[in-house]
Amino acid sequence: MQEYVIIVAGGSGSRMKSDIPKQFLSVNGLPVLMHTIRAFAGYSRNLRIIVVLPPEQFGFWEDLCQKHGFAIPHQLVAGGETRFHSVKNGLNCIVEQEEFLVAVHDGVRPVISREIIAESLTRYALWARMKVTKPWIARYSGLSRRPRRSGRPGCGPHSPPNTTNHSPIAPACLKPGVTISG
Repeated sequence: MQEYVIIVAGGSGSRMKSDIPKQFLSVNGLPVLMHTIRAFAGYSRNLRIIVVLPPEQFGFWEDLCQKHGFAIPHQLVAGGETRFHSVKNGLNCIVEQEEFLVAVHDGVRPVISREIIAESLTRYALWARMKVTKPWIARYSGLSRRPRRSGRPGCGPHSPPNTTNHSPIAPACLKPGVTISG
């Protein structure tokens, strides 16, 4: 079964009081988003990476990739008005597959291990059983290995991607007013 990750990176940097969007801020010589993409690329060569950015940031991102010699294959997709719309745009790129697994991950959360990515993708049934309309998600803690509720889903250094097979998440994207936590 084909595996995908949709990396959503639509921040503007306003909360950080930065002129540079946070996904492009440099950490150890590379933009944060590159570290996030590297983490997923290190999981599997066969993982298809979809990066969702505001269209006005495409040129800046392409310049950064050239400047840093960043050649990890990924597909750029235009983000939407909200995170929901951005995820939907990413899902719309996955048309040729009848069965697939998809992880949705925040572009500014680069601290994720290969083991947590693998756990998330290979045990997708745990995530697929959750309703995407709930205001919380069970969060896998890499330390305790127990799902737990969180006031702000996905926060923390070991935040896994939201992972599911296509069937529960895709129909939800067709319903107005549905939000996807993560």
